[in-house]
Amino acid sequence: FNVSVLKSLRVNMGTSYRFPTINELYWTDIWGMSIGNPDLLPEEGRSASAELTLEPLSSILTTELRVYHFLTENLIQWTADENWVWSPQNIARSESFGASLQLNIQPEKLPIRASFRTEQNRSRILSSGTDQGKRLIYVPAVSHWLDLSWKTSRLAANLNYRFLGKRRYSYSSTEELEAYKRWDASVSFILAEIGKVIPVLELGARNLADKKDVQSVYGYTEPGRALFGQLTLKFR
Repeated sequence: FNVSVLKSLRVNMGTSYRFPTINELYWTDIWGMSIGNPDLLPEEGRSASAELTLEPLSSILTTELRVYHFLTENLIQWTADENWVWSPQNIARSESFGASLQLNIQPEKLPIRASFRTEQNRSRILSSGTDQGKRLIYVPAVSHWLDLSWKTSRLAANLNYRFLGKRRYSYSSTEELEAYKRWDASVSFILAEIGKVIPVLELGARNLADKKDVQSVYGYTEPGRALFGQLTLKFR
């Protein structure tokens, strides 16, 4: 092997803050009655992560290994109470930690790139109370990403697959959301230049498999297959 096994090592540590949004503090129902939680506290998070980039086989295969840990004070989560009324609530102390492995394949003589990432995650509520030790809402234990791309000087194509494992959606129920699976595809064409303007036409489809029961964030059902077209003008 002519390349080093360890290509790079990256370590990150940081602190973050998030203040409640207007929609989390206050809104009205269909009868105009005031609903909300004006007593929500801002989130404060501390995180640490490390990422190793390896080249164990050849220059066309790159491996990335990442481990992380998030600790959050006053996490804001929309949850349902015993009457199934949804509202945002603070979780005094919680954590999420896990690891991901990503493989990148890029042949030297072909305009193709493939990436596959798999992630394992564990989360739990640390603060005392009836929900202590339970998994955070909407945080899947396992998730996978697949991305295939093909690019030339004037044409680019992309195929993307996402999988999120089963997730909790309420602490008032033991049921979980079904796994989230979705395919997206797109093709971009660089059209003939007009002076210093470069038109780029993109055509594609979201939720290619037309899974109408796909559940995304907060359990809302996503729409079925959606076709789209987009024209972008770039100036040089």
